Amino acid sequence: MKKTFNTYSLTAFSLCKCIGIYLVMLSCFLMWTMAAYAHAVPTEKVLESLLDQGEEAFAKNKHLEALKFFIKAKQIADDKSKPSYQCLARYDIGVCYFLMSEHGEALHNYYEAYKICQENDLGRNRKAKIINGIAGVYFEQEDYKRAYDFVLPCYRDSKNMNDTLSLQTFTTDLSLICNK
Repeated sequence: MKKTFNTYSLTAFSLCKCIGIYLVMLSCFLMWTMAAYAHAVPTEKVLESLLDQGEEAFAKNKHLEALKFFIKAKQIADDKSKPSYQCLARYDIGVCYFLMSEHGEALHNYYEAYKICQENDLGRNRKAKIINGIAGVYFEQEDYKRAYDFVLPCYRDSKNMNDTLSLQTFTTDLSLICNK
């Protein structure tokens, strides 16, 4: 009987050990999953919050303050590989620099936004918005030929797509450029 008791105790001990190892592994897996989920969800909320704060500052003509929010959003979007936010943050940074008359920085950020937009197929409306910004910089620099060269394909595309809102924007742009 004593031999049976020891075998039973040994089996029970082995079973408890296996269950313990299983529970530790399950706990580790759950903590890893929760950590991964916790990092995925807040990233977009943080980015949206930063962009919203930047837009609020921008609306109050606090371009430098807005720029800080947009740059922080760009850094996080780059770190987390979020192309849509990378594009939007760079576009917003370009707008801030444009209004601060930093045309070189504005162009740099617009071109980066355009590149991200193209590589990730973020839509023709976003692309058109970026191109409009690029054309605006060239217009301000009195490089009307380059501005025209950027706006004309967008005008044609809008016309072919029957996109009346974009068509109106690019028609206005072309009118301004042609009057120079």
